[in-house]
Amino acid sequence: MNVDNLKKILALKNTPKIGDVKAKKIIEADHWSEVDLDHLKVNEILEKELELINKNKVSVVTLLDEDYPKLLKEIYDPPLLLYYYGDIKTYFPIGVV
Repeated sequence: MNVDNLKKILALKNTPKIGDVKAKKIIEADHWSEVDLDHLKVNEILEKELELINKNKVSVVTLLDEDYPKLLKEIYDPPLLLYYYGDIKTYFPIGVV
């Protein structure tokens, strides 16, 4: 899990008027100036999210991570975060059905 990527995604998800589709456009265009990554609320949300991830022993992959399933990344409205147990390559070895 890349904590910096998780922080970016959480910032996007918690920025008013930015949904998943607009978030993907910001990511693709590399327009991070539209997102306040240092906002106190984002840091609090990140800490809570990391606690939950560790407590529940789950793994997370974000749309920004290399391990994110390539075909899933190509759909119009891909999830920004995927939570999973085990090895993500087991779940998405070739493609998504």
